[in-house]
Amino acid sequence: MAKTSFGYKFIDTLDIIQKVVLILSTSVVLVLLGTSIICRYILHVNMYGLEELVQMAGYYLYFMGAGFSVRLGYEIKADMVDIFPVRQKVKGYIHAAANVISVILAFLFVYWGFLMIEWGVEVNPVTPGLRLPVMISYIGVEAGFVFGFTYTLINAYKFCKLLKCS
Repeated sequence: MAKTSFGYKFIDTLDIIQKVVLILSTSVVLVLLGTSIICRYILHVNMYGLEELVQMAGYYLYFMGAGFSVRLGYEIKADMVDIFPVRQKVKGYIHAAANVISVILAFLFVYWGFLMIEWGVEVNPVTPGLRLPVMISYIGVEAGFVFGFTYTLINAYKFCKLLKCS
């Protein structure tokens, strides 16, 4: 596949979107926490509801970061297959099965995220202080799940393609 193909452009676009969201959410969290510290400890003023904004930005930071860690291959793994003295081909099939299970589980998280958003649309919960829709946080969680699923699917495809070649 050429570096100019649709697949590479798609992945590059996902990377850019995630990096922008990660930079923005990190900046928002830092600015809001800094503002909170200055207001509380220097000005002795309590900024009511500021924690809600930090929490919402934190959801985007955490879940987009989790999705990006899958892209980079830094997700938490318990991979002990390589320490067992079995043939390489058997190890390959075990890794392929693990990839299939990972894709299924990632899809389940995406599905549950959509159910969470559906519930949020029906109930429309709001934060206690600023009365902001909690849906803002739900979208960040679901976006992280979708990115994680997409990268898990891409990684599984690459692995299966590599397995076919060997």
